[in-house]
Amino acid sequence: MTTDGLIISINDRKFYDHASQQGGYGAIDLVMHVQRQNFKEALDWLSNGASSLPPQSAFAGDFKVASERKPFIPPVADESKWTAVRQYLTAKRQLPAGLIDELHRQGRIYADNRQNAVFLRKSVEGDITGASLRGTYSGSSFKGLAKNSRREGGWFSFTTGLGKLEQIVLTEAAIDALSAAALFKQQGKSMFIASDGNGAAPIEMLRIAAMEGTTIKVAHDVDRAGELMAWLVASQLPSVTRVIPTIGNDWNQQLVGSSTAKSDIEDWKAVATALGKPETYINRIAIVTSLAKKNTLLPENAAKSLQQDVLEHKKTSNGLWQWLEAAKALGKPEQYLHRIIDIAKSFHHPTEPTPLSEKAVTAMQQDIIQHERLMAPKLWVHYSQNADPKHPMKTAITVAKSAMKDGYTGQRLNRILEHDPQLVKIRQRSGELAAQNHLKIAIQNAQYSLTQHNQPPQHKKLRSDSLQRRSL
Repeated sequence: MTTDGLIISINDRKFYDHASQQGGYGAIDLVMHVQRQNFKEALDWLSNGASSLPPQSAFAGDFKVASERKPFIPPVADESKWTAVRQYLTAKRQLPAGLIDELHRQGRIYADNRQNAVFLRKSVEGDITGASLRGTYSGSSFKGLAKNSRREGGWFSFTTGLGKLEQIVLTEAAIDALSAAALFKQQGKSMFIASDGNGAAPIEMLRIAAMEGTTIKVAHDVDRAGELMAWLVASQLPSVTRVIPTIGNDWNQQLVGSSTAKSDIEDWKAVATALGKPETYINRIAIVTSLAKKNTLLPENAAKSLQQDVLEHKKTSNGLWQWLEAAKALGKPEQYLHRIIDIAKSFHHPTEPTPLSEKAVTAMQQDIIQHERLMAPKLWVHYSQNADPKHPMKTAITVAKSAMKDGYTGQRLNRILEHDPQLVKIRQRSGELAAQNHLKIAIQNAQYSLTQHNQPPQHKKLRSDSLQRRSL
């Protein structure tokens, strides 16, 4: 780990670089700062055998000379390469041509002489602090920051719509931000901000916006690193709402209808640890994954176990966000909210994930159920407002279908449908069995309708509210 030009002091898990007047907390922040890496790179560095940081003596400030940060000079635009870059963004990535053209006209997106897509990063004050790069040649997987870009204090961002600012959406990559803009349909103005994987966010600006009634959505990738980044934002701004794609791991996969994702094998040990699996099971994972790297394929029983663990992990991840939303709606004190956030951050810790305690699981379930019981009658009214009351079964099917689109299933769906006024009449007239048959038929018809009439994923335009709820 290079320490050239750094004057760092360490106190417990906190560090401070006197040269750049920046500090942080924990191993990830320190690796990001010293290695000049983004969040995911630091996470990989720690996960691949870096069990400890260099001793404090390695950062002896008295023997280091601070070097000045070199000024950022944006890559030179090459308009002859723009047609190819635009084709990559609008055809392969299926980003809205109108939005791409407008941002190109503003100079926020352009092509450099290597045919990279350049996404300029700016500070809250509007100063250019860096640029994100994405290779666009066929088969290219290059992505990174332009030389001398500042990883902190600057973001690729843009707004859509007019009027009052209704929502701010935080994503990881610039292409994710552009994809989210194509998917999130909302009246008024929306702002989209990409952090390029370092997890940083303009917190003070977001706090002010939240106080003015703007909804702040954390829309990081659906993986362990993305979840942790989202929770780190929540730790500074508990009012945020988590939104995730329903297809794939990021918003561009949602937009193009691709569920291609990296293998979960590398994360299996951490996932199993977070779930509290026994040590013997975790040791077997290490052996199996080691063999899989040589043979490229997992044995059938191991692949099945991996899939089950990943699904259980995602279920718990979803539940933690539902718990935070329920606790906020129930008026729990801020200290309680931060305790939930701390539990979630520990669950998603990159190197030492901590399973949820029985006490935490019980509290989570109680809060979610209490919240849903309070919300169920309102949700029935919301979903049935455009239905025809002269057709009770059609109304029930409409409500069930809408609730399913928003992620409600099982008992959660039944709690909503139980507020159907028609059920009272059916019970009085024909008994409980008839009422349950009414619910069963409504749910079956809703499921059939969704299965038969859904358009292909690449043509879907999801409602923003359907992205805000995640089923357990």
